[in-house]
Amino acid sequence: STICMALSRVIEAYEGAVLIDGTDIASVDLDSLREAIAVIPQDPAILEGTLRFNLDPSGRSSESQILAIANSVSLGDLIKRDPLGLDQQITEMGGNLSCGEKQLICIC
Repeated sequence: STICMALSRVIEAYEGAVLIDGTDIASVDLDSLREAIAVIPQDPAILEGTLRFNLDPSGRSSESQILAIANSVSLGDLIKRDPLGLDQQITEMGGNLSCGEKQLICIC
């Protein structure tokens, strides 16, 4: 979309400025800017398997690291609502999750 292209400076603003936290993005190194921005689709793809696998597909993080990151984006309630916690099953395409929960998983 246009906003994504403007934020990543694929297109430049003709008038005014695009600010992120009060900083004009035109003054930020392009590589640094693009490394700092992530786009998450409205309905992101989630893998069938456990919540743990979706949060840490490589399996390199400890449970405490996964929980800390999940709690930092407000996924704690999702983890607590199922007795299996991080090992709860996620159905195909995340069918048992809301769009917001899927987006939070992608942020993690």
